[in-house]
Amino acid sequence: MKCSLNEAEKAQALVVLQQAVQQMITQELPVTIRFVDADELAKLCRNILSNIPKDKPTRAMIIDGFGLGCGGTHLVNTKEVGSFIVRKVKQEKGRVKISYAIANITNHR
Repeated sequence: MKCSLNEAEKAQALVVLQQAVQQMITQELPVTIRFVDADELAKLCRNILSNIPKDKPTRAMIIDGFGLGCGGTHLVNTKEVGSFIVRKVKQEKGRVKISYAIANITNHR
């Protein structure tokens, strides 16, 4: 979806995102990993990379009902993220891009 944000909206988005992510971290939401078919992946994930095969199960990471295609190491719960900082919200080619940093991850699997 393409959109347009002015500078005040970008600044507000940064604050709202930072608060929402911090709330998810402190809730210690469980992170689950499971294999799903293309139909279930489409239900769980808002965006699916074009290189994800549609003819075989895909590993998905699921947090509070929201899924992401999996490609690596995961935490047991969101609290293990530690420090999450939204660095910048910018618009490029009609799309909003979010830059962030993560530090102090306490554990992973």
